[in-house]
Amino acid sequence: MTIDQNDLLVECFKNGADDHDSGFVVHFFSDHDADSISISQEIDSYLETRLFDAIMTSSAWKCRRVNARLAPVVTKILDIDPDQPTVVAIKHGVMVTKQT
Repeated sequence: MTIDQNDLLVECFKNGADDHDSGFVVHFFSDHDADSISISQEIDSYLETRLFDAIMTSSAWKCRRVNARLAPVVTKILDIDPDQPTVVAIKHGVMVTKQT
């Protein structure tokens, strides 16, 4: 599910901090150039095929997508390069891991 920066802040950080059972895998995708688009598509495919079953068996985890170039506040806070596809895990309203 693709969401914008405002929804991400509310859902993953504000509400997620209050919900101690929830977690989020967030793909900050990039449409900067052809290589970034290709990598982002591969990441989406991987998340859909590999993580879908694990996430669906645990209702506490949700998968989200955010266009990194349209989320300057969040990318600044999380130190994410908007031109590089990045996947983060957020638990209890805090980023617990980041892969670029």
